[in-house]
Amino acid sequence: GLTAVDFDAVQVKRAMLEHAGEVIVVADSGKVGQTSFAQIAPINVCSLLITDSGLSDEDAAALTDAGIGAIERC
Repeated sequence: GLTAVDFDAVQVKRAMLEHAGEVIVVADSGKVGQTSFAQIAPINVCSLLITDSGLSDEDAAALTDAGIGAIERC
């Protein structure tokens, strides 16, 4: 899922998600599979993940299976 280290940031991001029409996540491929202090939301709230070319095909498939709408590798 989407996680963060700072609990205050988690609360703000959850509030933002409640009002978002679409959730687009931009993250370094090294963040995939990592967990942090608190979960913001399940991964399936993400309609688009934008990441670098380091994302493996296996990780991309797992994310798609988990419910991410689309993945864009840059």
